[in-house]
Amino acid sequence: MLGPHEIGSDGRVTGQFLHGFSPTNPLLLHNLVISRGLLYSVEVLGRLDEGLAKTYRPVSEIPLDELRRDCLTGNVLAPRVAAIGMKAVMLARGMIPEGFFGLPVMHSTRRILETWDAELAFEEGRRVYAPSAPSRLSCIWLAEDSPAGRSSIAGAVRNAHVCAVDVIYSLAIWGADAGWWTDYMNGPQSVYVERYWSGVRHPRAPEPEILLDGIIKIQPADLDALLSHARRVDEEQA
Repeated sequence: MLGPHEIGSDGRVTGQFLHGFSPTNPLLLHNLVISRGLLYSVEVLGRLDEGLAKTYRPVSEIPLDELRRDCLTGNVLAPRVAAIGMKAVMLARGMIPEGFFGLPVMHSTRRILETWDAELAFEEGRRVYAPSAPSRLSCIWLAEDSPAGRSSIAGAVRNAHVCAVDVIYSLAIWGADAGWWTDYMNGPQSVYVERYWSGVRHPRAPEPEILLDGIIKIQPADLDALLSHARRVDEEQA
């Protein structure tokens, strides 16, 4: 389903979704263990945590010029923003030397800057075409519970451990087609941003994804399996 999803009066969203967890992220695994399998979006965490709430600003309230200049300074950072946005800002300021990230394309200087420019373009488009949708800069990424959904996660998260998750609370949830994001990265055009946020399905290479501003829960058995997966990855990389 593209576009907005129905949210129940208790904040829950009916249906089964998938999320890809990175077994190489020890902070994520620690948080999952102490929260008993819960994962909070940045927006929810910023509102609920008393300490964070003192300084947290919703992404929608931060001017685009400030995002470009400072990323999300002072806010909780979603993993993708920490990996791309903060590096792009440091690169633009000359705080990181050219080629610092080595040869892999996704970590090259040019790719980081291009990706952050694209994220800012899509954030600007969200504010125009779908202001009630979660921001790509602060959401939890989900997929439909299907072979296509699993394939999508596998392509996005290295060594992903895919779990079925329940959306136990949602401020906003939105379906989009990442095929338009792929097109934009291959040749930026504003029409791709509009189609992404307007819920248009890609005619040739659909890549459905779901953006959630809320809380997801994985079952204890899946959490145990994720931790076992993480141990295997550690052993393979040792």
